[in-house]
Amino acid sequence: MTTNMISAGISGLLLVSLCTFTTPVQAFGVENGSFETGDFSNWSTLSTGNQAVVDNTAICGSTTPCSGSPTDGNFAALLTTPSTGNVSSLETFLGLTPGSLIASNVTGGSAISQTFTLDTAGTLNFSWNFLTNETLRTPASNDDFASYFLSPGGYVQCNVENEPCVVFPGNFGFSVEADPLASVLGSTLIASGTQSFDSDTRFNSVSLSLGAGTYTLQFLVANRNDTTVQSGLLVDNINFQPIPEPVTTSWLGAALALGVSAQFRRRKTVLSKKRGATS
Repeated sequence: MTTNMISAGISGLLLVSLCTFTTPVQAFGVENGSFETGDFSNWSTLSTGNQAVVDNTAICGSTTPCSGSPTDGNFAALLTTPSTGNVSSLETFLGLTPGSLIASNVTGGSAISQTFTLDTAGTLNFSWNFLTNETLRTPASNDDFASYFLSPGGYVQCNVENEPCVVFPGNFGFSVEADPLASVLGSTLIASGTQSFDSDTRFNSVSLSLGAGTYTLQFLVANRNDTTVQSGLLVDNINFQPIPEPVTTSWLGAALALGVSAQFRRRKTVLSKKRGATS
């Protein structure tokens, strides 16, 4: 009897496992994270900035693939610094206290933003490539940079490319943490294969561990001190991977109960058949 119960419990566990792991996983996180709609659907963009969804040809020209080719699918988001100053509207778009960017000698920039909700913990991932026409001969005050913002803060990885983490005070009751992904003077720049920029960092990746909640993710590329020399940021393959829920002891108990119940029903059926045969 004990052996039969163990066997029944194992059968029940297999059945519960089958039901558990064949259930479709709900979609979480950022929508249109690889920009495969060909536009900024589900994203907000800065009206005074330069933001575009581009394909391989737009990035690389006739020499494809190149260092700026999309990492997932056919499209990526390209943010480029504008030729005119727009600091005030940039600060408003990012939710920053007026003067925050001016204090860092920012003269203008471009940005995109999306607010999303996570129903479970997991990992937020994205790929990025910083591009520029600035050179190391440029004065340090022209150190263009690219950053991402995640709010509420507390989940940002700092010291990417040896850059310090910068915290700008926000307008909405909590701090917005900004992680400089790269900058002209603080990054390793390589001759670019793209058709509009002299050098880039190549694509890099960031992974952030997040709990359940509502977040706002923003990307920024900015000019410092001047607006004449352009820099850019490519962003692609923004995705969220939920953490699989482990099988708990309650599942094991349910599996054992299910298996024993099934075994009992089988024994009852067999006894009924035997009685019918002898009557």
